[in-house]
Amino acid sequence: MQLGRGPDFSWSATAAAGTDIVDQYVETLCGGDTSYVFNGNCVAMTPFDAGMLGPGPGPPAGPVTFHQTVHGPVSGYAKSDGQRVAISTKRRWRVQQSHADSHRTLARCCYTSPSLPAS
Repeated sequence: MQLGRGPDFSWSATAAAGTDIVDQYVETLCGGDTSYVFNGNCVAMTPFDAGMLGPGPGPPAGPVTFHQTVHGPVSGYAKSDGQRVAISTKRRWRVQQSHADSHRTLARCCYTSPSLPAS
């Protein structure tokens, strides 16, 4: 369902509803579970501190940390052609930016006009 359009862009109910657009990436590991190949180089994953897990019926309270790649947080590991790989999850709206930056990023990301500035 199309809700609106211009000469070189459009938006739909999916974008208007604020839903998360998610892509998953299979990361080739190099040098263990915390390094992966990006642009032909072996790059270390970065740790991400997600805060504290409160007390409850599940796991004990404590810090929540995970690794992330340039594509997003590592959500798990799998095997591809017999080799262990990391699965990272990229959400389109994950990165929080200032209000002005958000509009520039949205424009670069989602509109196809060749006249948009690269900032």
